[in-house]
Amino acid sequence: MTTQTATALAPLSIDHAIDHYLARTAGRFDRVVAELVLVEPTTCDIDLAGRTLDRMIETVAGLAIGSLVGAVIAGVRRGFDAEVRARVELAVARTIGKIAPPALQLHGLDVAPVRSLALEVQQRVRRRISVAARDARVLLTAIAAAVDEPRVFVRLVGLLADDVVISERYGELVAAGWQCAVAVIERRAAEATATVWRQWAQRINGVRELVPPTRRELAAAGFILQIG
Repeated sequence: MTTQTATALAPLSIDHAIDHYLARTAGRFDRVVAELVLVEPTTCDIDLAGRTLDRMIETVAGLAIGSLVGAVIAGVRRGFDAEVRARVELAVARTIGKIAPPALQLHGLDVAPVRSLALEVQQRVRRRISVAARDARVLLTAIAAAVDEPRVFVRLVGLLADDVVISERYGELVAAGWQCAVAVIERRAAEATATVWRQWAQRINGVRELVPPTRRELAAAGFILQIG
């Protein structure tokens, strides 16, 4: 066997596999968001609009992390035994608290005579996705350390790197979130079907939901796990 053949057959390292998965999937997130057609809201209160955008961006960033990491956790749940699954969930719970919000400002003020909130939210979400991928890497590294079969883990994230459904679902969540944000900005009732955006709109409007979402609803909404 030649050196060239041996190199070609060598498996990816865990770090390389994680980086490959994040680059492919976060790249699709960016393209999906860039291609969204977002309606421009009628803005009467620019302060309300600004606060709503800020809250939406951070929620969308959390959903990006949840989508990137959640797909891997779902794969672990399908392919590993209960002991490994428990170790992975514990590792995620311990690591997630170490992720801090970005210290740097990720957007500038729009000084144009006419400010497009729809364009601004797309630009800010795309910038935030890059930071979300960095944060997701921290969690995926912790997951990999909790799995005792590195070759299987590398194969799992390799398969997920080609899964376009992850980004399609993320795009749907962002679009649904913008519809909710527009309703809040225009001071009208938000008709959200996704659990995460229904709760988001209610909290902004000062309404507490009495019945908490189920674990299945949380997973469908893009959350990694429920704490508290």
